[in-house]
Amino acid sequence: SNAQVRPPSGMALGRRNKRGVRFVDASVMTIHQRLSLAERFLAEGRYAACLRLVGPLTTKAPRTADELAAQRLLAKAAYAVGRLAVAEQAARRVIRRRPKDEAMMRLLVRVLQREGRHRDAAELMSRLDALGTDTWDDDAASGEVAQPVAEEPKRRSSRSRRAA
Repeated sequence: SNAQVRPPSGMALGRRNKRGVRFVDASVMTIHQRLSLAERFLAEGRYAACLRLVGPLTTKAPRTADELAAQRLLAKAAYAVGRLAVAEQAARRVIRRRPKDEAMMRLLVRVLQREGRHRDAAELMSRLDALGTDTWDDDAASGEVAQPVAEEPKRRSSRSRRAA
């Protein structure tokens, strides 16, 4: 696939498109270059660009360390933009290969909670407890995984306002 993304500021890689905007032609990058750039995009909050870079690397079940890293980046970026189904699938692929990956388990717990699947999230939290891991969600505070895009607040009906 020919993913084209704008390079981070100060990056010399790339060409100019018809409008003169510099871009990185990911089709000529090695997997290590793609992962490094995707990590940088994730750190900068450029989640869509990160998704475009790692998407082609995550079409099959991960077998190598690089493919696992791509799945992790996909899960984090997808969660950050609110694509919960994609984040869940990527996190589960990583956990299938690395059953004790605590960071992906915590991310999956957050995905399940946001989807309202609290029973599934509780089962996963029990697994984290069994591993001796603190299940308190301190990743969000440390900035490891960005908070998802906020949902629109739900309006209360006139009936529920009168009851309150």
